[in-house]
Amino acid sequence: MLTFSNDIKIKLLLLELNPYPALLRLLDHPDEFVVRRAISSIYNLLLADTNSTPSNTQHPHFEVMQTLNGIQKIYKLFCNERSNKFNKDRSALCLGRLFRLKELPSEMKTITVDHLKSLLSDQDSQIREASYQILQDIVQNECNLKVWMLSI
Repeated sequence: MLTFSNDIKIKLLLLELNPYPALLRLLDHPDEFVVRRAISSIYNLLLADTNSTPSNTQHPHFEVMQTLNGIQKIYKLFCNERSNKFNKDRSALCLGRLFRLKELPSEMKTITVDHLKSLLSDQDSQIREASYQILQDIVQNECNLKVWMLSI
């Protein structure tokens, strides 16, 4: 898959094709493998622009994802009892990336922050590092920081 490339130029070119509407539709697909690929692709695209913009600015895809109702679709996948660990973890990471510096909505704040914190002890070192970076970004928002502090 193209979004799994390490070449940031490829990912940025893909973003010009507006892939989010199709990828977000795939989150409702009955085949778990298709859902896994879709959430992974969304995460990889979010990561491409996360790494190419200053960490003290809103994520550049936040507005488009909000317009497409993508945040709610990702959150729905995160909360789905049938979601496997991989999809739940990637969904939480996507939400964290999107809400860089922004307050998480009240209905998703505690559960998302708690899940991201649990990923700090994941067996996968890339997941641990990503959750650490994401938590650093979202606790820059005072309301998110309060949730973090309350759960310590």
